[in-house]
Amino acid sequence: MPDEHFLVSADVNRVMTTLPPPGRSAPADKLRTNFEGSALLVSSEGIEKLYSMVRLQQPDWVLMVATPSKAAFAPVRQWVQRAIWLAVISTLLAAAIMWALVRRLTARLSETSRRLESMSRSSGTSVSLPETGEREIRTLIASFNRLTALNQARQDALQASENRLRLAQEGAHVGEIGRAHV
Repeated sequence: MPDEHFLVSADVNRVMTTLPPPGRSAPADKLRTNFEGSALLVSSEGIEKLYSMVRLQQPDWVLMVATPSKAAFAPVRQWVQRAIWLAVISTLLAAAIMWALVRRLTARLSETSRRLESMSRSSGTSVSLPETGEREIRTLIASFNRLTALNQARQDALQASENRLRLAQEGAHVGEIGRAHV
């Protein structure tokens, strides 16, 4: 660049001043390499800025615009923050919906579990559970009811066997100590 002067600047102290010497200012060094485009560079004041440079043919000038990077990227940061909040809210909403669906789908299973718990604490005879709900739940309850009926039949058979044994022992006077036999 044959003539290295600032013609117009937002900083009035730079108007009609020369560019800093090579190595002292990253933007000036970029200008000297015939760079065109945008780049994040640190200014001579030590502030990170977004620089955009384009070469004009007539006159042989370089148009350079600099904006502090915080101001240049503020809309993007705001959008990212909004996107993160939207993702968080969407995730929480989806989790709440999934929780409600799972509770609804497993409500019959939970009810059956509560009934089984109360049955296990009672000493009475077992009662069949009503076979309602989704197909998988009905199949599970039907299997449980069959198992309960089988267990009850075994308990009844065992009780009958114990009763017969007791009657046989009483009839034979077996197991009595100190009793004379005639």
